[in-house]
Amino acid sequence: MLILYFAVCGFTFGLYRLDQVITLPTPVGILNGNDLLLAALLLFSIPEYLRQRRGHPSPWFRRVELAWIALLILLAIASFNSFAANLRDRFVHLRFVEPYLLFFPTVAVLTDIRRLRLCMAFGVVIAILGTALTLAQSIHGLSLLTDSPMYDIGSWLGNRGMVGGLVRVNLPISNWVAFVLLLLMAALLLRWRWWVVGLFSLLALAIFINFARSLWLSLLAGFLLEIALFFRAGILDGKSALRIALVPVGGAIALLLAPLFGLETLGDTILGRIAEGMEFFSTGSGTWGNRVDQSQWTWKLLDRGHWLFGVGTDYETFSGFVIDLGLPATLLSVGIVGLLVFFGALIVCFLAGIDGLKEGIRRDDLLAVLVCVGLPAVIVQRLVYQHWLYPESAGILAAAVGAALMVPYLSEESEEGEALKDHESEEEEEEGSSG
Repeated sequence: MLILYFAVCGFTFGLYRLDQVITLPTPVGILNGNDLLLAALLLFSIPEYLRQRRGHPSPWFRRVELAWIALLILLAIASFNSFAANLRDRFVHLRFVEPYLLFFPTVAVLTDIRRLRLCMAFGVVIAILGTALTLAQSIHGLSLLTDSPMYDIGSWLGNRGMVGGLVRVNLPISNWVAFVLLLLMAALLLRWRWWVVGLFSLLALAIFINFARSLWLSLLAGFLLEIALFFRAGILDGKSALRIALVPVGGAIALLLAPLFGLETLGDTILGRIAEGMEFFSTGSGTWGNRVDQSQWTWKLLDRGHWLFGVGTDYETFSGFVIDLGLPATLLSVGIVGLLVFFGALIVCFLAGIDGLKEGIRRDDLLAVLVCVGLPAVIVQRLVYQHWLYPESAGILAAAVGAALMVPYLSEESEEGEALKDHESEEEEEEGSSG
């Protein structure tokens, strides 16, 4: 089941796609490779999920499960009710919900520390592969790197272009790279490891050449939340807070590496991009002005009687345009009722992540601390990035929720927790000897 889980994560996180590789005609429409593999994974996951559910010691499991199921039901109804020419199209719209289903297999596969390590290693590998793919596409230019049906470019063809002489590349896999960066930031706050700084610097290149200012801002917001949570938990203090500087150091190293990939002007281009964004925001022009206009049009569409339940997740067919801001897009999709269910689910998941973080600290388990702080961080990051209901990255949130519920309870005393204790005692001994 673990291999099948990895295969599903590969296309859910945007590394590749199987929807054009495998197809199966059915009475309710054509099922593709993504549908079939996810259905198989869900089927095989049911027994283990139920076993994990019965034995879970935290009351937060049932709370998150209830909130997540409520969100799934809401999105399924909103997807099915989206504008469609026939019944088959309504079933096609249900694919919007598929990434959110990854919550259940994630709970099922995380049964021990060994599986957790395999999942984390797999996550790092696909982040590196995604970064390599992003860099290769940027070097290649504005034409597709390959015409393979497995190449997942998302909406890149619609917004590709040049920024300061560099090719902007925002492939779907960049969302997973951003999540791994959040975990690496947390790891650097906990301890110094040269390979973590190196990995952070490499992955940061994919985020830099994305040139999405909202993505940069969202990662900063997630990082600041991690700092706040660690200070509140007592993990960071005045001296250890110096490790915060490791993150900008990693970013600086990424800029130094940029010329090796033909990105000589990356640093200046980033500064210009930030300055441009600040000008747009202050003057209400450019992309910010366009988003404000989109919001105003959205309010007019909602005034037609769609405030309560929205028009469905396929709102673009109804409105005729894509809405970049999360609040108007969510309201138009699921209405006020859906917005309350959505934020209710996020709040429950956020609090569950905090509870898991406390449990990880109690057990002195480094992996649990990393995984659980990643959940509230990615929730904030998605909100700032305006990826509220965004299905292309919803699988990341689903996996983060499932992992944060399970990881703190995989073992009473993990090796990582012991290593953290030893590391802290070594620091204390060094301080004592130097005194």
